Amino acid sequence: MDNEEVLCEVTENHLNTGLRGIPVGTCRTSFVTPDEGVHYCGYPIRELVDVSPEDVIYLLFNKELPNAEQSAMFREDLASRASLPDGVEQVLSNLPKHGHPMDWLSIGIHTLGMYDTTGDWLDDALNLIARMPRLMGLIFRYREGRESDIPADDVAQSL
Repeated sequence: MDNEEVLCEVTENHLNTGLRGIPVGTCRTSFVTPDEGVHYCGYPIRELVDVSPEDVIYLLFNKELPNAEQSAMFREDLASRASLPDGVEQVLSNLPKHGHPMDWLSIGIHTLGMYDTTGDWLDDALNLIARMPRLMGLIFRYREGRESDIPADDVAQSL
């Protein structure tokens, strides 16, 4: 700990202004500049506006944008992971409708973790990402009382 680099000094004024100009964490995949804003793996976010969500996810995991073949393979991989484990929908169906959506999301993510965790961070992360569209759709349908309006799980309609 004695040989750690000092990154900055924090004054009382910094705290009163919301830590403007003070780094509060490090990240290997993104950074923010005052002029260009957010960058993902070196790409200004404005250059990623027309890139598919799957390709941006690929970028964050691989530090480069995929070519057409890599993109297609990655989409297939996500689609193969998109189905929710049995039991997740039952948990959501029993939650109180007045609960906050973020509480529902937290419970949904924790439930996914209880039903299906591989122990491999990459597999677990990709499984979670692939399942989020279905999970979010179920949350909003159940909260709105639209249980009879929930279509069958269709992995073709994932991300």
